[in-house]
Amino acid sequence: MSDNKNIAIQPDKTIQIDILDMYQSKEKNYELNIVDVRYSNEQFMQVTDKDICIDFLELPGFKKDDKIKINAVRVYMTHQSAKNMIDTISKLISNMQITEK
Repeated sequence: MSDNKNIAIQPDKTIQIDILDMYQSKEKNYELNIVDVRYSNEQFMQVTDKDICIDFLELPGFKKDDKIKINAVRVYMTHQSAKNMIDTISKLISNMQITEK
């Protein structure tokens, strides 16, 4: 990695920025920043050749202006990320002891 700390920006000059250096961090230096917490009891998924879109819905919704409004959070992810999520959820659920009433 290059040392970009001493680069002065001058007109008509090209500078080199090491993006990897900007995002490097020690493993223990991460902090989860949860920006929104929602409950979902239903989902709707769409798959394209490039990615997967999941709408996490809060049903039954509520009536406003003569329409039923349904709160939702839309998440886009790659096919690999979706597969990883499915694998993780499957493992977690298979390890749970689910009792039927």
